[in-house]
Amino acid sequence: DESSTSTVSALGQLLPNVSDFLLGPYTTGLNAVFAPHTQSSGKLLITGGAGTTSVFSGRDLVFGTLPPSSKYFVDAMSFLNSLGASSIAYVYEDTSFTTSVCASIDDLAADLDMTVANSTKVPANPTTGELASTVSQFQKLNPDVVVACMRDVGCQNWIVELKKQGFSPGANVFTTCIRPDDGPVASLGTDAQYFLGVSPWDESLTLRDLVTDWTSSDFAALFLSAYGYSPGYLAASAAASLLTYVLAIEAANSLDTTAVQAVLHSNTTFQTFYGNVSFDQNGQNAGSVLLLQVLENTTVGTVYPEASSTTEVVYPMPTWEFRACAQGGACSGRGTRP
Repeated sequence: DESSTSTVSALGQLLPNVSDFLLGPYTTGLNAVFAPHTQSSGKLLITGGAGTTSVFSGRDLVFGTLPPSSKYFVDAMSFLNSLGASSIAYVYEDTSFTTSVCASIDDLAADLDMTVANSTKVPANPTTGELASTVSQFQKLNPDVVVACMRDVGCQNWIVELKKQGFSPGANVFTTCIRPDDGPVASLGTDAQYFLGVSPWDESLTLRDLVTDWTSSDFAALFLSAYGYSPGYLAASAAASLLTYVLAIEAANSLDTTAVQAVLHSNTTFQTFYGNVSFDQNGQNAGSVLLLQVLENTTVGTVYPEASSTTEVVYPMPTWEFRACAQGGACSGRGTRP
């Protein structure tokens, strides 16, 4: 589809002449263009690349293996609140995905009796200069948790600016930037330590796929061998879309679109290496979202939920001064959090 909405729209015009079972494109924006065509053509669509509910709402033939964007921070905020976090500030890029993910923060905070100290919108792909005033403002407010709904460039520059201004919140949670592949923060080395991120998938998950008999680590190894780099959650989600089709068709014992659609809407759980996939009333994955953290050796571990965790969370995260001292730099004072 060339990551082009016009190309996706043109492909949508061809749907009456293609398969009844379709896989979606890469992003929410592309799926928002494609989904109306599949629905009106009576074709089933399972996409691994959209989390915004508007793509699915009112379209009973459209399903997604990503969780709803409004659910990304539910478990993470509840977990951090249980550790004593009571205040939060959030920053979000001006894109459809990042805006929709952070749109849930105020309601989640209210449910947990957490104070929202500030919320700020920044341009898409912000520079450090465009982030400087927000970092300065957050530092003065000193919330327990900072949530940054950002894409790759924004995540990198946010960490760079935090270090430059010496601001270390108790926790900093990103949307999709903390991941086991060579993601956006990998180039920052030890500066990325202790940052948190939410993700629908991690290669440490041990669930065994009913179609391929793979675990997540099996998939990751095969993907790395084939493509030369480690898979992120979107690659795993895309694979799960195809695997879910296989399981649903087998459960329906039919290639009839209506029969397979009924199975997908039946609250059936489809066991894949990506996780247990089931669909809510909008056709979005009802599975849980993981909370990941960059560890001291700059690898990534799962810290929540407990059933999937591979390591304990570090909270509050150490200050920049403490980290510099621990890494052999100049030490002054205690270097601990105030």
